[in-house]
This record gives sequence, structure tokens and C-alpha cells, in this order.
Amino acid sequence: MPDDARSTEPRARSVALRAAVWFFCVLASTSILRPVRDAMGTAGGVSELAKLWKWTLALTLIASPLFAAAAARLPRRALLTRSYHAVALTLLGFLGLWHATGESDRDALGRAFYVFVSVFNLFVVSVFWSAASDLVPHASAVRRFGPIAVGGTLGAITGAALTNRLAELIGAPQMLLIAALLLELGLLAASPLIRASDPRQLALSLPRGRAALGDLLLVLRSPMLRRIAGYVLLGTIPAAVLYFERARLVADAALSRDERSALFASVDLWTQIATVLVQGFLTGPALRRFGPGANLAVLPLVSAATFGLVGLASHAGWPIFWIYVAGGALIEGTRHALQKPTREVLFTLAAPNERYAAKNAIDTLVHRGGDALCAEAWPRIGVTAMPLHAVLFATVPIALAWAFVATRIGRVRRESADA
Repeated sequence: MPDDARSTEPRARSVALRAAVWFFCVLASTSILRPVRDAMGTAGGVSELAKLWKWTLALTLIASPLFAAAAARLPRRALLTRSYHAVALTLLGFLGLWHATGESDRDALGRAFYVFVSVFNLFVVSVFWSAASDLVPHASAVRRFGPIAVGGTLGAITGAALTNRLAELIGAPQMLLIAALLLELGLLAASPLIRASDPRQLALSLPRGRAALGDLLLVLRSPMLRRIAGYVLLGTIPAAVLYFERARLVADAALSRDERSALFASVDLWTQIATVLVQGFLTGPALRRFGPGANLAVLPLVSAATFGLVGLASHAGWPIFWIYVAGGALIEGTRHALQKPTREVLFTLAAPNERYAAKNAIDTLVHRGGDALCAEAWPRIGVTAMPLHAVLFATVPIALAWAFVATRIGRVRRESADA
């Protein structure tokens, strides 16, 4: 190892440790909120859930340009702190409204909460990884992003376990207070990293018009970002199939809101336990040995195999609830253990002005746009027109195309790294 690399290694370890603690708090918070959100969203059935996905896109179209405009004007320190404070205060606002409204109005409040959390979950994670891409240089990212992701997974396990234990005991809405506190604790842990950045440094230095458009132009102009956007867009289809069918199965079980929250949290808990084992032993070595392209292809291939096998089980008439849950846990575990940290490594190669606005556009507009298209199609395909096994079989070639895009990302990444 060269002398200059040795001198920066202790600082890289310190940055990675603080980033891991920050990510622990972020994912603990989102893992508390996700089961509560899903419990509220499934109360009206799958058809209502599809409508909520469309409202999620509408809010994303409003929030993303506002965030891009803020990113173009604020120093990074102010951007990070104000963003997280705003989300935490909004969560406390929802909790106050829940206690201030009667039971007849809580369904509408629950739908609004579902839409907000769906945007927030992507937003806070996207902001975190943008900051990590700034703080950790590309040479260290291949080694450090795996342990950082493990910190996040441990947080997700903690959040899911807390919700599983406490949702029925204190009521699911009370979990919002814990989620807001965790966001603030994460920001506190990250404050030395944020203060160490140049206070004059802008997250972006773009013309105002482009910031207002969410910086989609940066995505279209960059070969790597275009392929990442295509990868994300294709990935929304298998994810939607998995999500909607699981929601239907849970809704058919006729559970209370708190019981549904506990069930969703239990599924998340076991998924995250499997994830942390994979991250601890495989993510770092796999990134170093095979590179991002091959690692990004793992999730599509696992999805194709899972949907094919569950489709065969459904076609054979077997009871599929727990088969489906196990298959979903495998897919989600692969997503968290390999796909997410691998994809974030790619952004360390992007120019600084691409790491916030363009990444935010991919993680919100592209992702939620794909979700909205799936939500529009699902009531026609998944509910009335096609049996479950046919939907699953039709998803397999889409997952294979998704894997092909991953290999193209790997090729562009090698060219960018060599440039």
C-alpha cells in the first residue's frame, strides 16, 4: 500500500464508522415506519393501494424539484440538517394529528401518511448515500460501503424488532415518535462529518432552471446515469409484483391495523437478519472480486428464479403464503445486501454536481414513476385478467432484461474508472 494511502486509511475508517452509525439510525427509522405504513395502506385492499402509489408519484413530482432547487442553493451542511429536521417534524405532526382526529377521519390520515412515508423512505436513504459518496473516495468505497451497509442493516433489524414488539403494546402510531428520534440521533452522529465539510461548498452548482426540473437532464446526458435509471425502472416491475401480491395475501387475513404492523415487521426482521449475514461475509469480497456489474445482476437473476419457482408452486395449487414470504425475503435480502451498496459505489465516480440532484431524480422520480405505471397496470393484470402464476411467469423475462442492463452498467463503469 502506498504511503499516502496508509496515511488516509485511519480517517477513512473513522468516516466509515460514523457513516455506519448514521445509516443504522436512518434504516432503523425507516424500518419502524414501513410496517406501520403498509398496515395503513392495506386497510383498503389492493385496489386502494394502487391509487396510493399514484398519489406517491404526484407528491414525488412536487417534492423532487423543490429538493433539487434547495440543493442548488444551500451548502451541503445546511441541506443535510434541514432535510432531516423537516422529516422528523413532519412525523411528529402526523402523530399529533392522529391523536387529534376521530376514528372516522383516521383512514384518510392513514392514506396521507402512506404517501408521505413512501416518498420519505426513498428520500432520506438517497440523501444519505449522496453524502457518503462525497465523504468516501472511490478507492475506499469498494471496501467501506459494505461495512456501512451492514450498519444500516443492523439498524433495519433493530427497527423491525422494535415494531414487532411494540406495535401491539403501545399502538402503531406511537412508533412515529421513536422513528423521529432516531433520525435526529443519526444526524447527531454524523455532525462531525458534516461540520468537516467546507461550509462554503454547495451540494450543486447548477443553473436554477435545471435544479427546478429535478436535474433529469444530467441523467439523460450521462451514459452511466442513463443505465442506472434504466436499471431502477426495470426493477420496479418485479418489486411491484412482489409487493402487491403480498399485500393482497395479508389483507385477506383480516387482521387489525396493529396486528398487520407486527406481521409486516416480523417479515422485515427475518429478511434483515439474512441480509446482515450476507453483507458481513460476501458483499465486500464480491465487490472487489466481481465488480459492480456482476453484483447488480445478482438481484435480477434471484428474482427471475424466485418468481419462476413460486409460479410453478401456484400453478400446482400449493398453499403459497409462506413460500411467497420466503421468496420475497430472499429477494429483499439480496437487494439490501448486494444491490444497494453496489449501486451506491457507482455514484462515487459521478461528478459532485450529479450526486444529489441527479441521484435524487433517479431514486425518486424514476423509481416512483415506475411504481405508478405498475400501479396503473396491476388492477387490470394482477387482479382480473391473469392468474397469479401467469403474472409471475411473465415477470421472469423482465427480470432477465434487468440483469442485462446490469452488465451494461458494469461496462460503462469500467470505462469511467479507466478514464
